[in-house]
Amino acid sequence: MNYVVSDIHGCYNLWVKILKKINFKDEDKLYCLGDAMDKGRESIRVMQDIMSRNNVIYVMGNHDYMALKVFEKVVNLSFEDFEKQYNKINLEEYTLWDKYGGDITLKQFFALSVYERKKIIDFLLKTTFYKVLEIKGVTYILSHAGIKDFNEDTDISELSNFPLESFIFTRPDFNISLFKDKNNKLIIGHTPTLSITGKSEIYKNNSYIDVDCGAIYGGKLAAYCIETKEEFYACWI
Repeated sequence: MNYVVSDIHGCYNLWVKILKKINFKDEDKLYCLGDAMDKGRESIRVMQDIMSRNNVIYVMGNHDYMALKVFEKVVNLSFEDFEKQYNKINLEEYTLWDKYGGDITLKQFFALSVYERKKIIDFLLKTTFYKVLEIKGVTYILSHAGIKDFNEDTDISELSNFPLESFIFTRPDFNISLFKDKNNKLIIGHTPTLSITGKSEIYKNNSYIDVDCGAIYGGKLAAYCIETKEEFYACWI
């Protein structure tokens, strides 16, 4: 089976729970649509667990992108050196990332050996921005946030021409369908369903399937099975 999750945001306990909920097996595949890190308390632990699983495919999110830009610049520094040299390094990227919950992640990153830090950097550098799956006659595009400037007149084959930012920062209009073909679907995270409907449930409208149910905001961590269309939820309680 093929499953999709998104926006774990360092919620390790929910991550473990959702894997049990779906009875995740070696023959299954799980697509994580980015933002496993930041805001939550166990970001690096979540990321390292994902990295250890050959059948988890990671798609980059905006928090991963911001983290990577900082990680590459500080990989050989200690936390103390980072604090001393911060003004010299002039990390505009860190200011933005810190604003959105990167401070906890960075402290955990500094607690790692340089070897382990580089493993995370290498992993993030190899991640993709989107995936296209053909399952049971339906084409599924998987990305973190959506696809900025994609519309009904755009062919799926043109996705490789879109810049990274189109996939990780956009906020889609769920009332506008992206595809003329009703057998095309876009599965995303990034925008918590709590902010759309007020409910911590997977949201489906037009061609969209939004699986970010706001785990880090007290909601649930969701998983969606593409083949069966089943929805699974891990709760805090």
